[in-house]
Amino acid sequence: MLDIGRLVRLVLILGLASTTYILYRAWETRRVRRALVLQAGCKNVAQYPHEDRLWGHDLMRQRQEAIKEGRLMPLYAKQFATYGKTWEENFMGTRLINTADKENIQHIATTPDHFGRNFSQRGRVGWPFTGRSFIDISTEFLFGKSMDSLLPDNPFDYEKFYAALERSLTGLMQRRQAGNMRSIRYAYDPEWKQAYKKVHAYIDERVAEALEKTSSSSSPNEAPEGKQRKYVLLQEMAKQIRDPIELRYQIIGVFLPARDTTSTLLSNALFNLARNPHIWHQLRQTALQLDPEKLTFESLKSLKDFRNVIFETLRLQGPSGRSQTAAKRDTVLPRGGGADGQSPILVKRGTHLSSNVWAMHHDPDLYPSPFVFKPERWAGKRQSWEFVPFLGGPRICPANQQVLTYATYTLVRLTREYAAIENRDPVLQYVELTKMTTRSRNGVKISLIR
Repeated sequence: MLDIGRLVRLVLILGLASTTYILYRAWETRRVRRALVLQAGCKNVAQYPHEDRLWGHDLMRQRQEAIKEGRLMPLYAKQFATYGKTWEENFMGTRLINTADKENIQHIATTPDHFGRNFSQRGRVGWPFTGRSFIDISTEFLFGKSMDSLLPDNPFDYEKFYAALERSLTGLMQRRQAGNMRSIRYAYDPEWKQAYKKVHAYIDERVAEALEKTSSSSSPNEAPEGKQRKYVLLQEMAKQIRDPIELRYQIIGVFLPARDTTSTLLSNALFNLARNPHIWHQLRQTALQLDPEKLTFESLKSLKDFRNVIFETLRLQGPSGRSQTAAKRDTVLPRGGGADGQSPILVKRGTHLSSNVWAMHHDPDLYPSPFVFKPERWAGKRQSWEFVPFLGGPRICPANQQVLTYATYTLVRLTREYAAIENRDPVLQYVELTKMTTRSRNGVKISLIR
């Protein structure tokens, strides 16, 4: 017969034990954090003065309005100027630390054991032809097999794939913006599910091929005698990562920026040069002295005038505006605490962090006249953590040299072919169009003159 009294005592004992354990864990966490704060000398980080302290909707509304008006990144720059280079907000009920401090950005990028995978917002501006050309080059480098999107009789339906990719990324951004409410707001979205499954199917085919070619019984990409073996990034990754799901997400992290970063960079460079035609003339004088048949990686890298234009374009309209991650454990950022923002700050496990590279690249303390296109500022300047258009450390974009080389090569060929460039856009300033990515709302309207 069931002893009700004994059962009640058992439930009470279990409840008391659970409560005791929870209280002990909370006390232990608080003790460890207090010791970490004392050891590092942490101080409180600046707080955004929310009107809506529960969900932070007031700041979300500001950003949504800025997106509509094409001024999201300038809004961030204004907020960093007001609240300091590191400050905390309430993002849909969760803590989010924004930083444009080079020391913090370096720390986040170089300590992957403390922070999770990054999610970047990347710029995209491009001509359809230019974008397709570079995506063909990128897929050849990444997968060993080009999409051949420019071929009219290509059996692969690039348009449908691209539409699915855009829908997947838009859905991902919507869920990111919804924060903790994403599971409620987007509980039913079959179109998004169908879109990302199409993207996964394409990537999974390439992953399966790479895993097969790098198995112990295979010798991938054996080159004919006397020729260099073809380098395929996915196959090199497959030698280290044998889990197909893990490999899928790793290569997606490379593929998304690589698909249009080069066309973005080239288009933005032309946008800036059209508004500074005298710089085009300077580049042309350099390009005309080159032998087009002897352009190599090293020779392109040594073209300082072209390098300065590329770097200044990356600073003004770089491919990585923000990079978001989360703390995997309790950790410390080197700066952002105290009234002067120079003391370390405690970052609790689960806290989200947004490294705002765009704001750092427009910091007047680092770059005088930060909104002016001045390639000459790079003359004799060594690269450091003040300039990280592709991030850095373990989180650096693996295709960064490929992007720089392709963009420089294309600019060299264009400046050799065309004597002048003219702007055909009545709007001179760069106006953002922000969706999943950011691009020029008015496109790149130019005329190249022989």
